[in-house]
Amino acid sequence: MMIVNYQISYTTSLLLLLIGISYFGPHSKFDNKPVSLPQDGNGLVLGKKLENPYSVENMKKAYNALPVSVKGAVGYQSANDVISTTHYYIKFTLKSEEELGKLKIDSTIILFPYPLDYEIISFGNYYYQDIHDDQPAYYYASVETDKKLPDSIEWEILEYLFIPDDYSDGNLMITTGSGLIMSEIFVESLVDKAFEITGNYESEKEVSLVSWRPAGRILYEDDKLGETIGFDGIKVRATRWFTTHTGFTDISGAYRCDGIFKKPANYSFDFERYEFCVIGDGLCSDFKGLNRMEDFNYSFSRSADQAEFFAATIFRAGCHYYYKDIKNLHRPSINSLMDIQLKLLATNEANDEGGAFTPAVRFWGLGTKIFIYNPQNTTDDIYATAIHELSHAAHYGMIVERSRANNINRDFQYAENKMVESWARGVQYFLTRMVYPDYRGGAKVIGDDYTNVVIDLIDTEEDAMSNNGLSSAEGDEVSGYRMDQIEAALIGNSTWDGWKETIKNRYSNATRNNIDRLFASW
Repeated sequence: MMIVNYQISYTTSLLLLLIGISYFGPHSKFDNKPVSLPQDGNGLVLGKKLENPYSVENMKKAYNALPVSVKGAVGYQSANDVISTTHYYIKFTLKSEEELGKLKIDSTIILFPYPLDYEIISFGNYYYQDIHDDQPAYYYASVETDKKLPDSIEWEILEYLFIPDDYSDGNLMITTGSGLIMSEIFVESLVDKAFEITGNYESEKEVSLVSWRPAGRILYEDDKLGETIGFDGIKVRATRWFTTHTGFTDISGAYRCDGIFKKPANYSFDFERYEFCVIGDGLCSDFKGLNRMEDFNYSFSRSADQAEFFAATIFRAGCHYYYKDIKNLHRPSINSLMDIQLKLLATNEANDEGGAFTPAVRFWGLGTKIFIYNPQNTTDDIYATAIHELSHAAHYGMIVERSRANNINRDFQYAENKMVESWARGVQYFLTRMVYPDYRGGAKVIGDDYTNVVIDLIDTEEDAMSNNGLSSAEGDEVSGYRMDQIEAALIGNSTWDGWKETIKNRYSNATRNNIDRLFASW
């Protein structure tokens, strides 16, 4: 379902951008900020602030406290020659969803919705902050000193850090002001001493003599297919203090992170990729494997946690539309300065509509959202609903892209609902069946606008009888059109009849003389 609440012209949007005014439409609340601690106490609760072993000041103290024999590994130089700032520990004060989106354009900045130098009293699905709608949200990150941060976002340096034990891609990554080359033994001695003098050493498990790489498998118990499958496309993070290594699951659900540790780390994941994210209660910074030095495995199932399974199913649909084979169809907009990360809200409530797409009401895509309801639905229905709403986002993106290129305002909001929804139902049928072959495309018709005309354009007579299309007796004597042809005919059209005429006149097809009757039947 598409929801249109405001319509803003290209000129007006550009003017708003130039004078720095944000236009907030419905549902523009800062949805991705941490939410309130649930009554069951499952939220992440922080305790006291810890003495930071990676601060430049404490690292210098640790160096000075090392035996002369150890310091000889770097020529026994002064602490100022050996220790210099490699990273900044930064707190971002974000006042709007747009600011968060702009910050996420740089995928190398790994954001956390909680401070990284606090004791963790209990782990849970998300960090509790007492935030009201008129208050900013705070995010934290460790960034390299040469990282350029957006000028328009408020941030402050909480600590100057020296991180010598970052084993990215298995290699020890060290930069110092004097260009010193540090041995692995020296680095481990320095870090251990820093943890000791800051009172953090006892919290560490026994140090492994062998480095370890975070890895494992993430699975999905598909109750519709009746089997457990690999959950591909999810990003897993392994974090220890200010260092994070990440890895993506493959089609079997296996992943290996892009770095190693010598000490324990915490595993976490969320339903987020660079282009889109699935958010909702309890879905932010989801901790799973804690204080580990071993593989971490996890399986999603409806029986274990319906809300989480619901969000995971939506995420799978998002990965399909963005990254998998969709037979040359347009994908939703890519994360950029013009079109910030698309948000899909897993709304854990029943709703007759199933889902809703709210097209951008601000400049070029800022604030576009998708709402998915009814976690109690069958798995293929949840998947299909997410595909349906994502197809609206892709359709909208095509129109916006054309508007930019041609300096015109052929706005998605002005298109006839029957054309828009019938196309989305076709994509819903086409892509969902790639994963769930028994999916039939939903009811034959809902109201006047939600038709299965696209099924009839691509299917055979036999297919139509079993997949909620029309029979030849009902007006379907058309077949053989490709989905990318039907989609391309949307561009430049905002009416049901215009879409029909373009399909009929643009593409050679033996059954095209029957298109008028088919569209009239619907």
